[in-house]
Amino acid sequence: APEVEERFRVAREWARREMTVRAAVRAARQSARDRDAALPGEAATRAGSDDGALQSVRAHAVVRYAGPAVGPDRIDRDVVIRLLRAPGGPWIVYAFDLASDPPGPIPF
Repeated sequence: APEVEERFRVAREWARREMTVRAAVRAARQSARDRDAALPGEAATRAGSDDGALQSVRAHAVVRYAGPAVGPDRIDRDVVIRLLRAPGGPWIVYAFDLASDPPGPIPF
């Protein structure tokens, strides 16, 4: 049974990576679309575009949950957010994890 648990853990980790990569691609496209630009490797849609490098950032933040659904005491959670930005485009959040979660080998 331990090998089954290990396979399940590995499958969940690969699914998490796949979901994060898919969200990052969507965020990059949205950031480029908001600027009317192209992603690296795609044809530029306007002259004079930047060098084409995507930027990514990981940041820690504290999210405060409060209100009737939470109860009388507010709850603060330390989270890690991941953001991507196409050249000249807006920052787009594509991942939102608890800081206590293992970061995993996500490449960006």
